[in-house]
Amino acid sequence: MPIIEAIILYLVLFFPSVFSTLEEGRAIAFSINQELSRIFIYNAPSLTLVWVLLLWKKSPAPAKPLFSPVPRNFTGLNPMASFLFNAGDILLTFIFALSGLLIINISASLANGLAERVTGSRFDFEVDVSFQTPDTAAGWWVLCLSCLSAGYLEESFFRVYLSDRLKKCGFYPAMLMSSVSFAYCHLYEGVFGVVNALLAGLFLFFIFNKRKYSAGMQTLHAIALAHGAYNALVYVAIALDI
Repeated sequence: MPIIEAIILYLVLFFPSVFSTLEEGRAIAFSINQELSRIFIYNAPSLTLVWVLLLWKKSPAPAKPLFSPVPRNFTGLNPMASFLFNAGDILLTFIFALSGLLIINISASLANGLAERVTGSRFDFEVDVSFQTPDTAAGWWVLCLSCLSAGYLEESFFRVYLSDRLKKCGFYPAMLMSSVSFAYCHLYEGVFGVVNALLAGLFLFFIFNKRKYSAGMQTLHAIALAHGAYNALVYVAIALDI
């Protein structure tokens, strides 16, 4: 059954994140070797597995394909014009998705600050853990690649794969289950991380499912790139002590 398969795959791929904890006051060191291992030993094979399962036994001509190689409105254009329209569509969706993720994060922080002014006490939203950032250009390149690969893996699983496997449950139940499971993977980040991930999951799931039949594969590219860029910006904010 698709749902049983999804549960098993979720536990196999995200078991460490679901059950991991971070010790208060701990400093997480950055390591190029560790990030490269994560990319090529975990992210890439996991992404491959997700797409093998997605494409396995797919009908050669489904009534509503999971992806359209070219947006329907652009099928009459020549290849160069089609490419430009596709690139523009990816860029616009990327900007919209990244802006939404940043707004969600900033809104949560502002809400916490407002609660502090009203109640006189600040909610303990975050785990007291410091993440170290790279100190070389090579380290930042590897970190960006790691964020990008993680973005593609998580978007492919939580937005694309779960959209497909949970489609019989209905749009909103599937969106809720996908987003809750995504948020659960961020337990190690504390309450703030869970709430932020839940809202981000709902937002990205909505974007993908409302555009996947008209915009096709570029919707996945856009939200995965936005996800990766958001993760990288978090590290930039840490490095700048923002």
